[in-house]
Amino acid sequence: MILRFLAFIGIMVLVAKVTRMWLSALQPKPPLGGGDGDLSKIDDVMVKDPCCQVYFPKRDGIHLRFKGEDLYFCSDACRDRFMEEHQ
Repeated sequence: MILRFLAFIGIMVLVAKVTRMWLSALQPKPPLGGGDGDLSKIDDVMVKDPCCQVYFPKRDGIHLRFKGEDLYFCSDACRDRFMEEHQ
């Protein structure tokens, strides 16, 4: 009698775990990069300096609009050197 009761409890625990796993698999997962799905709000994108080839966070860069293209530089010196080379 006790063995049947313990077996019944074990089966119920197993059914509860399987049901919980199945229900969690059915729920939609949030998109990568935040919960709202708008990846344009990521502000820590790494960009490459076109002059010295160093990667740095875009938010820390020096912005330059050059021939319709947005360029980002790691420093004023790299931006100035780029401008001298392309004039």
